[in-house]
Amino acid sequence: MRSLPSAVVAATLLLVATSAWAEPASAPLEGWPCKGCVTFAPDGDGTPRPLVIALHGDDAAAGKLFRALRPACEQAQMILVSLRCPTELGCRTSYWQWFGTSTHDPGWIGAQIAATKARFAVDPARIYAAGYSGGATYLGWYGPTHPSEFAAIAHIAGGMPWGTRCPDCKVPVLFTLGATDPMLVPYTRPLRDYYAACGGHEIVWETLPGVTHESVIPTLQAGKGKAVVAWLLAHRAACGGAVEDAGIDAPALETIDAAVPVDAAATPDPPRRSEPPAALKIEPRASSCACDLGALGALGALGEQTPGSGPGLAAWLALLAIVATRRSRPA
Repeated sequence: MRSLPSAVVAATLLLVATSAWAEPASAPLEGWPCKGCVTFAPDGDGTPRPLVIALHGDDAAAGKLFRALRPACEQAQMILVSLRCPTELGCRTSYWQWFGTSTHDPGWIGAQIAATKARFAVDPARIYAAGYSGGATYLGWYGPTHPSEFAAIAHIAGGMPWGTRCPDCKVPVLFTLGATDPMLVPYTRPLRDYYAACGGHEIVWETLPGVTHESVIPTLQAGKGKAVVAWLLAHRAACGGAVEDAGIDAPALETIDAAVPVDAAATPDPPRRSEPPAALKIEPRASSCACDLGALGALGALGEQTPGSGPGLAAWLALLAIVATRRSRPA
């Protein structure tokens, strides 16, 4: 009779010990590799793991996309690093607005990837990027200019073309948006068309019926995140060397507009205006998402640019055309 309590105690101690050992593998690493960043890494056994770099939306909540993707990454034994846009470098809330300032550092994400590789065993052929809203919009520039850093890129409820040169390295791109997302027609579809016109990119375009810009996050948490992660994992890096890709000249905006739609079921684009409005006033204002780029902070920061530190004339012309499209939509 005395052996039963002993067995119970032993089993309890074993359970406690096992739980204590397992906790570090599932507990997020707060404030690393950067201030405000959140990281999940599977229990380390030296096996190189895939890595997902996640970029938050304009609310600067690094934990939102982290929580949405973590269950899928944990199940797939992937490292997930949700980066907080660096406040110490002048990024207050938005990656894409930070891009338009003189303090923008195009090598900052690469430095965070290098820090992750130094701490964890990372599979260099399976490094991915996923951005939500404003983070996805920033990836519309960062992806084509740094394509060899990633094996594939997921744009979630966001994305916008920046007039960049077509990259030589053709990175696969996934677009997952709510069917009622206001970014879909004026901003994200032109980015899809940019990739299509550049040629050679695998493009997956998916609009989710009944899903809004904001509700795409709970949709990811409800299971869509697993599909996004599975799609990323199906790709391995096709290009070597994480260096900036000069590529070739981007197609003209007229070519982008005329590109064959990837999604035949998509609703047709509204009529496009061939010229920007006579008076285009851009004023930065508070916004919780990049779905209203009429307040394009990057344009307002033209005077802050230093040579080689920001977008060129082609980018501004592309942005003006996009804003013109936005204003020409029927009410």
